[in-house]
Amino acid sequence: MNEIPIAYNPLPTVLTEIADEKVKLLQIYQKEWEVIINTQMHFNDLIIKFRSIVLTAFITLVGASIALKKSSTIDETQLLAIILVLAALWVSAFVMDFFYYHRLLLGSVAQALKFDRSEVGKQYGLFGLTSCISDSVHPPTSKVLVCIFYGIPVVAIVILLYLIF
Repeated sequence: MNEIPIAYNPLPTVLTEIADEKVKLLQIYQKEWEVIINTQMHFNDLIIKFRSIVLTAFITLVGASIALKKSSTIDETQLLAIILVLAALWVSAFVMDFFYYHRLLLGSVAQALKFDRSEVGKQYGLFGLTSCISDSVHPPTSKVLVCIFYGIPVVAIVILLYLIF
């Protein structure tokens, strides 16, 4: 597998004169493409912030639960109840992320691909960023990575519960 992806829509070696109507159309395409790319960046930022907050809260609450257990403030039944509530919250976060936020991002990617694959983009060497990124991180791969992100803490908690009980 090539580590550096090949650029899409290479710049033409010779530029032909473009009629005014076509320039206006290209400007409209450029503006829409910029909105789509900014939307992709917004969704990426949203997802990263969401995952960071969820992971931080999850680890903090698990740690607090274990500290309460070790200090004998709660018994094993109460600890198990807390862990089950945390598990429900973790699954809720996964569902929200995987079935909503991730799909928002994939939708914006699909919209940008129309420009990357357009004849205008190919003719004038425009666009191509989304295709290049999608070829490096395929949507099925991104789905697997989301599952791994949420799966590793679950495995860790199961091991922890096994060690505690």
